[in-house]
Amino acid sequence: MFGETVNNIIGRTVNPYNRLLACGGSSGGEGALLALHGSSVGVGTDLAGSIRIPASSSNLWNAWILPVASCSAVKHDDFKYFGYTGVINLLDWPATTISVTFADKDKDIKNMQYKSMSDLDKETYKAYDSDIYDGEPVGIQLVGKRFQEEYLLGLAEQIGEALVA
Repeated sequence: MFGETVNNIIGRTVNPYNRLLACGGSSGGEGALLALHGSSVGVGTDLAGSIRIPASSSNLWNAWILPVASCSAVKHDDFKYFGYTGVINLLDWPATTISVTFADKDKDIKNMQYKSMSDLDKETYKAYDSDIYDGEPVGIQLVGKRFQEEYLLGLAEQIGEALVA
C-alpha cells in the first residue's frame, strides 16, 4: 500500500485520469481531489514521497513551501544560518516569498518544555523574545522548479489570494 491510497471505510482511491491506476500513497486522495478541482490547495507533509508521488500521478504542479529563514527577522549581528535560502541559490531554483501573518506576543509564547534538536536550534529558540518580535511580519518562501519563474509567481498570487479569503 506504499504507493496507493486504500482505507477500510471508503476503499481504494483511484487515479483521476485513469481508474486502472493508483493515485499514489498516503496523500493520494488529496491529490485526486485537487486534480478534480474539488479543492484549490492541499496541505501536508512528505517523508518518503507521500505528497510528491500523488502530485505526480495527478498532474499537479509542484512547488515547495519552506521557511525563509530560521526566524522572521534576526537581531542585529545575529544571523547564523542561511541554509534555507543558500541551497536554493546553488541549485538555481526560483523562489519568492509571501507574508502570511504577523508575530503576536500574546499567541507566540515560548514553550518552556521545548526540546531543541541541535545547538543551532537551541540558539535560535533562545533568541526569540516575544516583546521584540511582536508585530513582525512572518513569511514563507515558495521554491519552484528551474526555469519556472512565471509559474511560481502565479502560484504565489493564488496562495496570497487564498490567505486573504
